[in-house]
Amino acid sequence: IFYYNSAYDSSTRTVKLVNGDNHIISGNIIYSGEGSLSLSDVTNCLVNNNLLYSSGAGGSLHVEYSDNNIFENNTLDDSQYGMYFGSSDYNIIRNNTVISQMSNCYSCISYGGIRLGDSDNNTIIVNNVTLSAIGVTIGGSLGSHDNTISNNNLSNNNIGIDFYASKNNKVEGNVIKDSTSFGIQIRDSEHISFWNNTIASSGTFDLKFLGNSTENIGKNTTFSTIAVDSNANFAIYNDLTLKFMKNATLGFENLEVEIVSDDTTKYSTSYYGGSDSKTNSNGLLTRNFEVKYHEYDGSSTPTLIYSNVSYHYGVRSKEVSVNMSTSHTETVTVPSFWTKGLVHNLDSGVKYSTIQDAIDGASSGDTLQ
Repeated sequence: IFYYNSAYDSSTRTVKLVNGDNHIISGNIIYSGEGSLSLSDVTNCLVNNNLLYSSGAGGSLHVEYSDNNIFENNTLDDSQYGMYFGSSDYNIIRNNTVISQMSNCYSCISYGGIRLGDSDNNTIIVNNVTLSAIGVTIGGSLGSHDNTISNNNLSNNNIGIDFYASKNNKVEGNVIKDSTSFGIQIRDSEHISFWNNTIASSGTFDLKFLGNSTENIGKNTTFSTIAVDSNANFAIYNDLTLKFMKNATLGFENLEVEIVSDDTTKYSTSYYGGSDSKTNSNGLLTRNFEVKYHEYDGSSTPTLIYSNVSYHYGVRSKEVSVNMSTSHTETVTVPSFWTKGLVHNLDSGVKYSTIQDAIDGASSGDTLQ
């Protein structure tokens, strides 16, 4: 346990922990050295409530080959970089404040406020990073994969989040604003999901996809400007719930339904050749849907993706188009008379929902069937 100490003016790492388990480093003030705190080959440690500042070229917190640790409620200020995690997995980086990297620092671009290099399955949550070259960097020579970046506030950085050669990361619930260059930059990275983020007021672009950045998707993420390279792509999805109603309170039961989006069948009952269930007594289907709305495929101009819903009962069928610009519940009104048969005027070609309407609309000599 390293509690409530002050350490300063070191020419190398001020505090260094190597090959340890189950340690606590808490409530310390560490400053004015070439690197404040270094951990290597440690597991199950807690680093919290420390103040690390004026850490020089060594950075505030340097972690290598260390797994299953918690870093929370620390303040890191005025250093070449904030937190660096190299070849370190399953760590929780939570509720830290990283402020003001060294000005005019070229190498800061490689590190950032919080950096993961060749590190997987880490959680970066509820941190505040401001006035840094890059708020959060996810990369390394081998890439960093399966990490979660959630509910962070990244403001007034040159770049909010930068991805390089990384896969299967999740970015959710972050506020990224007032970036000098880019809100989020994605370089040669794939299968990154952006859920419920706000990206605003970036100097160049809110989102920038470079190189072979493919299979990246967003949902409920707001942004204004985007740049997509010719070999990159990005798709926007929204959630869809469908309700089929006879009126405001009564659902239409046993309706045949087919949903086609982006030329792919997402739901199909027996009438349409599938095996999905018909609507229940509330007019609902057995599941909801994640539907593509826009696709940026090698272009900064999106392609609109069409979604169509077909439905059928008895002798009646209809198809409607659904606007998927937002996540929403789409209510489709299906008249109750659909449960009845049709009367066809074979001479005029008009179909009627009731016999009386057919008689009233017929001319002398017309044949009704």
